Amino acid sequence: MQCCFNIPANTPFSVSATSGVQWARTVHVTIDGVAATPLNLPAHGAVARAYTSGAGKPSTGGKSTLCVSVSDTQNGQLNLGWLPPAVIGDGHFVNVGAQKADESGYSDVAVTVRWTA
Repeated sequence: MQCCFNIPANTPFSVSATSGVQWARTVHVTIDGVAATPLNLPAHGAVARAYTSGAGKPSTGGKSTLCVSVSDTQNGQLNLGWLPPAVIGDGHFVNVGAQKADESGYSDVAVTVRWTA
């Protein structure tokens, strides 16, 4: 499962993730269909990485499409829950929660994507 949304082309953005469980996870980021460097999230840890969105495509109104997914080595892709982009001050945010398929709450991993428009 992926959480996908559009942001302005050629825009710096950050992805941060926090793990609330004792297993390592991987946060995958795709920019305009191309896999970017993933974030290796340690157990009960946190990581962050800076990226820049792509050039965008005419089909998305010139915007760049970002996709986020979370996986682990035992269960593969985790289920995701998220809210649409929110604006707070000059920052735009998408918050994503990830959870194993047999559990609920989307609280194993919290991922935040932030950019300034």
